[in-house]
Amino acid sequence: MENTKKVITSIGKYYYPTKGGIEKVTKDIAEVLAKDGYVSKVISFDGKKHKSGIINNVDIIRFKELKIGPAPISIKFLKIFNNLCKDSDVLIFHYPNPIAEYALLKYKGNAKIIIFYHSDLIGYNGLITKIYNKMTDKVLNKADVIIGTSPNYVKSSKNLKKYEDKTKILPLCVNHGEFETDKLYDFKNFNFKNKILFVGRFVKYKGINYLIDSLKYLDKSYGLIIVGSGKLKNKIKEQIKENDLKERVLMLENLSNGELKSVYNSSDVFVLPSILKSEAYGIVSLEAMANKLPIITTELGTGTSFYNVDGFNGKVIEPKSSKAIAEAVKICIKNKNEYGINGYQKVRQEFSLDVFNRTILEILKEL
Repeated sequence: MENTKKVITSIGKYYYPTKGGIEKVTKDIAEVLAKDGYVSKVISFDGKKHKSGIINNVDIIRFKELKIGPAPISIKFLKIFNNLCKDSDVLIFHYPNPIAEYALLKYKGNAKIIIFYHSDLIGYNGLITKIYNKMTDKVLNKADVIIGTSPNYVKSSKNLKKYEDKTKILPLCVNHGEFETDKLYDFKNFNFKNKILFVGRFVKYKGINYLIDSLKYLDKSYGLIIVGSGKLKNKIKEQIKENDLKERVLMLENLSNGELKSVYNSSDVFVLPSILKSEAYGIVSLEAMANKLPIITTELGTGTSFYNVDGFNGKVIEPKSSKAIAEAVKICIKNKNEYGINGYQKVRQEFSLDVFNRTILEILKEL
């Protein structure tokens, strides 16, 4: 597909300046399309917080949503979707987003359809999942191209198995230059020889409790830095207190980008101890790799064991095992320089923004 004045509309739950993994991907795609000469539009459902308008040559249409669970709902969107997209040559749907997928099934236009499949629907009861998966099958059948973020996820997803022939892999990325720094973070009195780092939201599927518990199996030269916030913050504090680990765990939040970079640069190993497939990728691990940190991730059948090659740039371990985390930490500290350099080179060669941009443009031109 030639890009001259072709209109490409991306549909996602939310869009910049709303923060999040899917929001970042939507923004990266929309902006590279605009730079390459396409007419790039975005439809999102964060109109209560942000206004419609143009950002970096991307035309953003925001709807005010009702919230039912994690899913945005907009009756107005459903009523005008077909008319809104009548001039679009390509529609990119960021899945999962139930209202957008329902609109796609009612879509009457001739645009090419791309489904960017970020993850399965996880965390709902069996009936809801069963109904949603039936709709998903119809949505995927209607797609011209499906994009998965790792071959691991494509193979492990029941929804994607029958559509492997039209699924292409587009690995998520980081702009590695944004994370390189020589600055060190001032931890004040937190002076441990071996610093373990976690960055992320405080939610159940991240498995932070197993990471904290791993300190029981490590001597007192190891300290843990936890960066983030979320609804489990008080539970995490209670666990630290109950296990008498207040001196060995440092909790940080609301860091600036510069401060976060210096925390990465001041740490020795990064751990993403996720326990559920809700962790479809984990871009924070790529950020750690960009800072030459060895990484530890869990085997979930997702992207966490795609960018992390066991024994090369880190360790891949079983989930829900504090002992496994502790053993992996020791190995990564021992091989810090080798794993760190390997990961740094890997993220530059395979998971950079340049690679991401080039791949999405190639997918579009093949439509």
